[in-house]
Amino acid sequence: MAYQNNNNSSWIRWFLGINEFLCRVPIDYIQETFNQMGLEYFTETLQVILNPVFDSSLDCVFGDEEKWYGMIHARYIMSERGVDDMRQKYERGDFEVCPKLSCRQKALPVGPSDVWVKSNVNIFCPRCNDTQLDGAMFGTSFLHNFFEQRLNLRPQPPLDVPRLFGFRFLRDGLDEARIARVLSQEYQILGQQVPMNDLNV
Repeated sequence: MAYQNNNNSSWIRWFLGINEFLCRVPIDYIQETFNQMGLEYFTETLQVILNPVFDSSLDCVFGDEEKWYGMIHARYIMSERGVDDMRQKYERGDFEVCPKLSCRQKALPVGPSDVWVKSNVNIFCPRCNDTQLDGAMFGTSFLHNFFEQRLNLRPQPPLDVPRLFGFRFLRDGLDEARIARVLSQEYQILGQQVPMNDLNV
């Protein structure tokens, strides 16, 4: 990544200036030990990120700042505050629109993988139910979590079976008829017979 000169601003402000899909993660969220669990980093990395003054032409950058901020960003946008920040960006159209001329729906970023450096961010059109461009910073669960928390923003037709961390996300709770219907549809797609014990939830 080419670091541009941006005197007298924080590292976060500078980094968000070159990554417009990301939202600002609040300092209190970054500093909360619970939110840092499982993220490997050096103390110097966190000091660079939290330093209120950063001059990219002078300050030392250790190389892990982008990854660490990206991974804490992925956690933050799953929180209620994070979803609300992303809602504002979505409503402003910060994530582009569907490139299909017949659609032009506001899009959302989605990461095909939760693993760092495994994939690029895709742009997802919720109306076409399709990704248009080629993202661990958003992860695979943000998209469904966003529309589950902000149902009024979901365009028609809605997503078929939303998933959260790989598991089906059923808004109605344990609605047995709905579960049986979803299982039946999945087996039909796979061209298999529905096992009777799967329908007896």
